[in-house]
Amino acid sequence: MALHPSGRWVLVANNTPELTAWDTTTWKPARTFDWKIGPVGCAAFSPDGHLAATMGELGKVAVWDWDL
Repeated sequence: MALHPSGRWVLVANNTPELTAWDTTTWKPARTFDWKIGPVGCAAFSPDGHLAATMGELGKVAVWDWDL
């Protein structure tokens, strides 16, 4: 799980291929990501909140611009 620096978003990884971004103002899922890197168990935001990242259990990493 990772909290965006603004406090507005939470990324939740639960060892499935999908990573869910939750909106903390409504506690509803805002977006689901599937980077095709296998089950993901971790997530992170850059300190400035402009990037997000996750890693699959096979060692593949996905990094993307955060623009929700």
